[in-house]
Amino acid sequence: MSRTGGEKTKNKILLIAEKLFAKKGYDGTSVQDIAKAAAVNKALIYYHFKNKQDIIDSLFRRTLDEIFTMAGRPVNRETDKLLQGNVEENVAHIIEFLSNKKKILSVMLMESLKNDKDGHFSLFKCADLIIQENVSEMIHKLEKHHGKKADRDELLIHEFFTGFVPIVFFAIFKDKWAEFFKCDKQRMMGLFSKVFRESHIRHT
Repeated sequence: MSRTGGEKTKNKILLIAEKLFAKKGYDGTSVQDIAKAAAVNKALIYYHFKNKQDIIDSLFRRTLDEIFTMAGRPVNRETDKLLQGNVEENVAHIIEFLSNKKKILSVMLMESLKNDKDGHFSLFKCADLIIQENVSEMIHKLEKHHGKKADRDELLIHEFFTGFVPIVFFAIFKDKWAEFFKCDKQRMMGLFSKVFRESHIRHT
């Protein structure tokens, strides 16, 4: 198998696995299910991946890399953009990006909610990539301009629970919300941007 053909097959397997994990959950999806949906044999899957755990780990690693680069720019620069310019436009840009990752974000969320010790922490790693450097900059500004020591834990909690989580949940649930509540999507986006600005940005 050529290197190009091998990468194409591997990406196909990952794409199919992502869809199945999002639909049936990690535990509810077998390697046989992935092989059948991808129209390949199990031996080919095991050629590219050690096991099912390796498949989901590969999905998470790829997603974290994509989020970290976000169209070729460090993610924290996207977060910084929320503090300036047209808030609605900037929030919409980030939500559009995350909406394209909705399936794997849903899997990350489900896996992070597991109670067992083997549960994944990829959702938190994703948040860590997005907010850590931003928090460091906030600490530097607070200590430089106000002359007082900033509480990193407080800022991390603020960024995660009032910034990262709302945007991720909105990206995941916005379509179902609009359908259930019969809400115009464009108006809903504007209202979310307004609420996000009032609940998060004004307190940053």
